[in-house]
Amino acid sequence: MTRTFDALLDDVRNVLTREGLSDPGWVQARVASAEKTDSGLIKGELTWSGGRERFVCADRSLTYRLAQQSAAWEPGLVAVFEVRLVVHRRYGFQVEVLDIEVSSIRPNPDRGG
Repeated sequence: MTRTFDALLDDVRNVLTREGLSDPGWVQARVASAEKTDSGLIKGELTWSGGRERFVCADRSLTYRLAQQSAAWEPGLVAVFEVRLVVHRRYGFQVEVLDIEVSSIRPNPDRGG
């Protein structure tokens, strides 16, 4: 039987949802790379003890909250992030950053300024 790519993605999303793997959770991670797109979206890579994964953050208020802590979306930033796993049609598995625990923010110590 031949299936479409969209059908396969739907199956993966359904399994993630059924198993509770798409529920938000809190993880401590380090920003390995980050860039702001023209639309204001932040995308890059997070690392933690279990590996490295592409991330995306659409919530612009998180950038403001980082700035209040003299931090920014840049390599070296460590914080506890609320995330969920998502399957994007174009990018595959990625982590969606939903929130940041402000008290956990540790800016990059090499950051000038």
